[in-house]
Amino acid sequence: MSKIVPNICKSKKVFQCDTCGKVFKWKSDLNRHLKVHTGEKPYLCKTCGMRYGYKSSLETHVRLHTGEKLYSCESCEKSFTTSTNLKIHETTHMGKKSFSCKTCGRSFSQRNNLRDHERTHTGEKPFSCKTCGRSFSLRKTLKVHERTHTGEKPFSCKICGESFTRGCQLKVHMRSHKDEELYPCTTCGERFVIKSLLTKHLMTHT
Repeated sequence: MSKIVPNICKSKKVFQCDTCGKVFKWKSDLNRHLKVHTGEKPYLCKTCGMRYGYKSSLETHVRLHTGEKLYSCESCEKSFTTSTNLKIHETTHMGKKSFSCKTCGRSFSQRNNLRDHERTHTGEKPFSCKTCGRSFSLRKTLKVHERTHTGEKPFSCKICGESFTRGCQLKVHMRSHKDEELYPCTTCGERFVIKSLLTKHLMTHT
């Protein structure tokens, strides 16, 4: 039910499902996917006899019997057996600001956001850079700082390909493309300044 086809982008072989055409990088991923079409369910729950096509699905099901709850809500710290149930629960907190700062009275919908805010009053900086020793009050601020050492630039311009350390730098850069003549992708609408970038992008659709 499978065949090996050339990967245009990486010049490597990939594995394609003959039934639906979906492509996979690894043969093990293709074999896992084929169960969708064959209906094969080799994983058995020894407690109730239910069968599953994937080992991960069985592991999630078994938690219903054991009572194990791996997923915790950051707002109220309730726990759930599946990530889906956690996401459903989290919608109950949307718009509600149950956690208030005792210093200034400002309210937050999540407990961890309140903790981050409270450090603006205490001056606490628990997150330290292992390279230079500089400390920060927020973990996300530390991560941005660490890029000055690693050279990592995760924010890329989809038009010209230039990369940036911070998202705000990319926003400023995007203004420079406002009046430029762009090459649009007729499939998804993305636009590129250089035609070669558009050609490379088109491979992602083929």
